[in-house]
Amino acid sequence: MCSYILLMGLIMGEISDLHISTAQMRQIIHSSEDLVTALAVWAKAYGVDYVTYHMPQMIVSAVDSVFVRSTYPMAWIGRYMNKGYFSVDQVVQEGMHRTQPFYWADLNWTKAGQDMCADAETYGVGCNGYSIPLVDDIGRKALLSMSSSAPKEQVVALVESHTDAWNKLATDIHQRGLREAYGIGEDVRPLARRERECLYLAAQGKNLKEISGSLRISDYTARGHLTSARLKLKCRNTVHAVAKATKLRIIDPV
Repeated sequence: MCSYILLMGLIMGEISDLHISTAQMRQIIHSSEDLVTALAVWAKAYGVDYVTYHMPQMIVSAVDSVFVRSTYPMAWIGRYMNKGYFSVDQVVQEGMHRTQPFYWADLNWTKAGQDMCADAETYGVGCNGYSIPLVDDIGRKALLSMSSSAPKEQVVALVESHTDAWNKLATDIHQRGLREAYGIGEDVRPLARRERECLYLAAQGKNLKEISGSLRISDYTARGHLTSARLKLKCRNTVHAVAKATKLRIIDPV
């Protein structure tokens, strides 16, 4: 059965409880109409209630402007936004600082977080779940979360049966998310720390002498870092490189 038929069958509810191989799911992630569709198939295929991909768009801030795609009910998404729950959502707050997957039940929930969960339950959204922190080669973080109304023991059993596949596919979800958020159609070679720092200072309007002075390196070395960053980003000049790095959230010039 081809991935397209699997995709449409799962979305339309005509196919349920169907085993999908990791290769098939990967094809669906990259060929589906949008990321939400891929997340909906993920939820259906793996038996979780909802799936959310959450990416902070500013690389230097854990909680700045965000890119979110979710299968949550629209009523709950609206409630979440209107109540400003982002600031008390410990799944997101913790996830942006962690490097390893975690169960929501293991978090030390604050009173505000508990109140948010109680509110979520009135919308049919459970507060048991599992999240996978993601980061690409140039440092852009995201969080892939699966939520469930099932007890933790059932969530753990579900996760353990799919851990290997989820860890592999989460990277594909991140690539799809980056492509949808930034329109990235090509691979971006990772920039070294000094290259990012030089671009950041250039974005502040500093000249070569000021950049080298700020970083306590020679003008020659600073020029080399800027040139290397420009070539990796496939840009004509430093101005173009700064613009592209800003668009891709490799640097935040603000």
